[in-house]
Amino acid sequence: MIGSGLSTNTLCRAAFTLGLIGTVARGANASEPGDAIHFETFDMPDSAVKAVRIEAVIEAPVSAVMAVFADVQQYPQWVHNCSRAELVSTKGFYDFTAYQISDMPWPVTDRDMVLKFRTEETATGGFHVELINQSRALPSTDNIRVSAAQGFYHFEPLSASSTLLKSEQHFDPSGNIPVWLMNQLLKDIPVRSVIGMRKLAQAPGYRSRTFKRDARGRIVGWTDSPPL
Repeated sequence: MIGSGLSTNTLCRAAFTLGLIGTVARGANASEPGDAIHFETFDMPDSAVKAVRIEAVIEAPVSAVMAVFADVQQYPQWVHNCSRAELVSTKGFYDFTAYQISDMPWPVTDRDMVLKFRTEETATGGFHVELINQSRALPSTDNIRVSAAQGFYHFEPLSASSTLLKSEQHFDPSGNIPVWLMNQLLKDIPVRSVIGMRKLAQAPGYRSRTFKRDARGRIVGWTDSPPL
């Protein structure tokens, strides 16, 4: 967990950090009909960067998908261009804050951000995760801090072994980014991150996980992993 003496080499990037232009995408290794990722972009007031709306089906139980999502230190396994992520603070499954950095190619300066993830369970057995910008929660580093970040993830169980992911997000990377790099990020990050999440949620270490609940019915972890 990260404290106030944050190291500047702590690296990661949050999924879906920029917009994406199009209506349906197929990324690398997304060749089956069920792999289609639906998305669109829309304008945000007072921002030159578009927001993204994305939808995809993950062939894994919602408990497995949420296990992937809550495992911050494993974000590099599925988030495109991510090398490391660290918790800043956590109150358990329903409320945690993470520090994340976008590893940008030279000579562009890496971007970092601090996000709070606040989760609520829905009446249908799904989970709604609100993203809250916490850019001032940690001291600045040599990276460029993302100053505007907002959005949500919604995970809805379609069956015992299938989950619908919906998300709307907007992140302004701040500073100057070359057009060629911006275009590359717009095309690659959301699609490849969804593909990575699918693969990890389907892996044996996550797919078998079921929720562990306390006496009040609140999630405190998974049956085959340490408590949160």
